[in-house]
Amino acid sequence: MKRIAFGRFGEDIAEKFLKDKGIKIIDRNVRTPFGEIDIIGEENEKIYFVEVKTRSNTNFGLPVEAVNKRKKAHMVNSAMFYLRGREKDFEIGVISILFNGENFNVEYTTEIF
Repeated sequence: MKRIAFGRFGEDIAEKFLKDKGIKIIDRNVRTPFGEIDIIGEENEKIYFVEVKTRSNTNFGLPVEAVNKRKKAHMVNSAMFYLRGREKDFEIGVISILFNGENFNVEYTTEIF
């Protein structure tokens, strides 16, 4: 599977994962001056900004480990840009997906900050 298609596949899995948790998807692949927000969702007046990392193996580490200091800064700045001073409860997190061709494991974390 090509890299872009694999990434979109991961985002589709992440979207379903969030919907199953009761989070309404507001938008995907939102571009800001600081980078892209993969998924934006909302539940009970809380906004979720989600980065999706999909891997087919752990040769280069776990998917969440690809979120380095620079990417974290992009995520925070993008979320602040999106909110533009609006007083909203929000959460920034990462969905990690490991897919081995047949099965996938999905994990959501906010503990990277």
